[in-house]
Amino acid sequence: MSKMPIQSDLTAYSAEEMVSLPSGKVTVRVSQLKEWYCEEKLSMGEISEKLNCSRQSVSTLLDKVGVEKR
Repeated sequence: MSKMPIQSDLTAYSAEEMVSLPSGKVTVRVSQLKEWYCEEKLSMGEISEKLNCSRQSVSTLLDKVGVEKR
């Protein structure tokens, strides 16, 4: 399966860039989020457990970095 490019507002993220919720309560490296969701195929629920946040928060983070949800 081909990997989806990670983009937001037409700006590509580097592997070390961070993404956060507007509240600042959840921050994660873009590369880690992409690895969990795109490569390891973890569900949003599984990622939410790792980040100690809601599934909706994970969905918001994925939207922010332009990852197409499955």
